[in-house]
Amino acid sequence: MRSGEKFGATHIADILRGSKAKKVLENEHEKLSTYGIGLEFSKDQWMQISKMLLRQDYISKGEFGGLKLEKPALAVLDGTENVFGTMDRSKTSLEGEAVVRTSSEIENEYDEALFDILRLKRKELADEQDIPPYAVFPDTTLVEMAYFYPQSKESLEPLYGVGSVKKEKYGDTFVGVIKNYAAEHGKEEKKKSIAKQIKRKTGGQKFEIIGEAFNAGQSIELLAEEHGVKDMTILKHLKDFLDDGNKLRLEGLLEASELSLRQRDQVMKSFDKKNPLMLRPVYDDLDKKIGYDELRVMQLYYLAKEKQ
Repeated sequence: MRSGEKFGATHIADILRGSKAKKVLENEHEKLSTYGIGLEFSKDQWMQISKMLLRQDYISKGEFGGLKLEKPALAVLDGTENVFGTMDRSKTSLEGEAVVRTSSEIENEYDEALFDILRLKRKELADEQDIPPYAVFPDTTLVEMAYFYPQSKESLEPLYGVGSVKKEKYGDTFVGVIKNYAAEHGKEEKKKSIAKQIKRKTGGQKFEIIGEAFNAGQSIELLAEEHGVKDMTILKHLKDFLDDGNKLRLEGLLEASELSLRQRDQVMKSFDKKNPLMLRPVYDDLDKKIGYDELRVMQLYYLAKEKQ
């Protein structure tokens, strides 16, 4: 919204992550209040989020590909509604390491009273800066705070969604709230372990490198950007990787699709009826309403699912 709803997901992700990309600087988007507030998510994760928001109709694409807010998004921005979905949390901005994913134990046993207090503090900080509450910290971060009771800024580092910028900007405030609560209720700090990030494969054929990177969590869109090719070229490499006897990360393939759940179901049923190796019969079966690019994504998903 602050960028004028003229720009696509990649540019928005660059703004949120404080990128000094030429396009960001040319449009003076480094001066926006939202510049650099999203460092707790990787660019890949922001791309995942944008696709999720598109599928749930919180945003839409304009005539030239710019992202536009839809009416349901307003409730999210003012903090009265949450967005639910799945996202690969295996990588965060903690340098050289990946924070272990929030476990079901944490999500089931966090201190709800402390969580509510932290949400109020988050809303207060967000209102002061005229930004949405999630831009301070997402709910998942507050859940982990309400489970681990971190007593210092350093203890915040392993928590989901806490990067170095937000640790310095908000760390003292949230740690202060937690310490007061812990002292009053006799709570002790718990330590969260961290796991080493998967190392990127550098040898082997190109389809192997791309397939391994994709399965490690990289999106098709970012792989295309990194290798300087089109998304469809990455899909071809992933197909070669699959044909070589490997499995593919199914959720990563779905993230590359902008079809609704109903449309996906229609495509899958059409592949069941037709030859899944041939796109033209499926294209015709769906009354030519779904383009070939989307069909290629779903075709790879269909074939990969058969190998699971």
